[in-house]
Amino acid sequence: MKRGSFLSDLFGFASYDRIRSALALAVVDRSVDKIVLFVDSPGGVVTGCEETAAAIASAKRTKPVVAYCDGLVASAAYWIASQADSITITPSGAAGSIGVISLHMDFSEAMKQAGVKPTFLTSKVSPRKADLNPYQPLDPEAKKRAQADIDAIARKFVATVARGRDVSSSIVAERFGQGDCLLADAAKAAGMVDQIGSVETALSTSPPTASGRSSAAFRSILAEERAKNPAPGDHYRAILDAEARR
Repeated sequence: MKRGSFLSDLFGFASYDRIRSALALAVVDRSVDKIVLFVDSPGGVVTGCEETAAAIASAKRTKPVVAYCDGLVASAAYWIASQADSITITPSGAAGSIGVISLHMDFSEAMKQAGVKPTFLTSKVSPRKADLNPYQPLDPEAKKRAQADIDAIARKFVATVARGRDVSSSIVAERFGQGDCLLADAAKAAGMVDQIGSVETALSTSPPTASGRSSAAFRSILAEERAKNPAPGDHYRAILDAEARR
């Protein structure tokens, strides 16, 4: 879900805004050496997913980020996890469901039989306001526009996964399940995950870190962060001081 509430606390849901907040805190916390994404999700809504994936991609430029799939990492959850430095999946897990799905229900015939006839009144400047409503047959032009939106989002999804997994978009489209979920072994063979194992396996993974990059490249990353925040906090000062002593 996009934003957290008491329902997410009650049922254990992870919202995009809380993921990004926790990520931001972990990035600037000097006691955190590695960020672990613990994932077990069938996916979520589109709104907020792209931004959360971008936040993970940005975070791994400062600290290693590893994802552990404890069951299912699908759809929006895979969109996000794909941006980690590495993905570990439990032996009985599954990954994939890359793509976008939407649903239109047409209740017009049932309503007709019930003697109910809906009438939508929309402003002259918004003739498409009632598009995709479930009380009338789906208009062909409305369907065409909706399909274009779905395909546009899917292209972003595939491109983001491709960048995160360091493969081409065509490989993602052809080998990463085509909307299906692949079991752990098949997912690893396809390149969707890096290893199969436990959370301890994920924790012991040592992906490339900021400290392992060249001094020039690392300073470039810090310069970008300082440009965003002209008064860097103690975290960035400490990193700059340590880098200067190398």
